[in-house]
Amino acid sequence: MRIDPKIEPLVRQAFTAAIRVKPEEFAQALEAFDAANGGEAMALTGAITLAVLHHEYEGGPTDVDLAEVASDVVRTAPWSALDEQDVHGTLRGLVLGGPAVGVDPRTAFISLLVTAAYMLASSTEPPKRWWTYLDEVEALLERQ
Repeated sequence: MRIDPKIEPLVRQAFTAAIRVKPEEFAQALEAFDAANGGEAMALTGAITLAVLHHEYEGGPTDVDLAEVASDVVRTAPWSALDEQDVHGTLRGLVLGGPAVGVDPRTAFISLLVTAAYMLASSTEPPKRWWTYLDEVEALLERQ
């Protein structure tokens, strides 16, 4: 996967706002995505989320795992106003290689951004930082 150097910093900015629990900054980061770059940003965010899910759940996450992740995301990011069913549906679609069933595209994108941010932050242990993990994931994606 080729990662667009114009899109990646925008996605990273959204992750940063989500991890720092800065709803206003997250909303501002979302404004950077439009019809011209939104599809590519969604693809990158989906690829990052999927890579982290597969790393955390060797052999791939089960539907029960996805439901647990969705619950954790909604519980730890109440500022996002995401619904557990929307996050779960988005993740299920991502893992199965299809669309987010019953979830509008904007909500699916936000679900992926917040889920990836949550997983990047919660999956790293000091001294490693979430952005180092993100760099590793992106390097892996670029080799594919």
